[in-house]
Amino acid sequence: MAKKKKKNTFVQKPINKKGTTPPKPIPAYVYYAGLALVVLLVFIIRSNFFDLPFERDEGDYSYLGQLVLDGKTPYLDFYEQKPPGLFYSYAMIQAIFGSSVKGLHIGFTLINIISIVFLFLFVKNILDDLSGLAAATAYALLSMTPHLMGFAVQAEHLIAFGTIAALWMISMGFKTDKWWWFLLAGLELG
Repeated sequence: MAKKKKKNTFVQKPINKKGTTPPKPIPAYVYYAGLALVVLLVFIIRSNFFDLPFERDEGDYSYLGQLVLDGKTPYLDFYEQKPPGLFYSYAMIQAIFGSSVKGLHIGFTLINIISIVFLFLFVKNILDDLSGLAAATAYALLSMTPHLMGFAVQAEHLIAFGTIAALWMISMGFKTDKWWWFLLAGLELG
């Protein structure tokens, strides 16, 4: 009686033309963990600058936000060349986090972190998870550079937040084929 050959169950059959098996895809939770690490690092780094005194523009916008909270009307009771959304945004941040230097810096740190998450989600929707993580990490690093006033409470951070959030909403509109995502994006962009 002939011996039966044992079938090797540890060797996978090649599935592509080159005769090799493709690598296993990286689970999505790995990219979300990477994003959480980036967010944590941004918060830790920025927390060292919460008590940094206001620079000129920060103080100006903070004052104008406080005027809005005091019931003043932009362009009637005070004037600045920026659009009114800036004053109301600063007023909202002051109403939530307080009008202290630390309160405004904490508020803008959270806005920066939300922007990082929205950028990850946007790029993930249009490309893939790895690209989303790379874009979010690059933005996180660049948004903290001193050359871009990264540790200051600047209007550019609010503009970036609104733009990135709207881009994510547009990508969700295409992904889900729901018209209201486009409406939200249009409202976000003003």
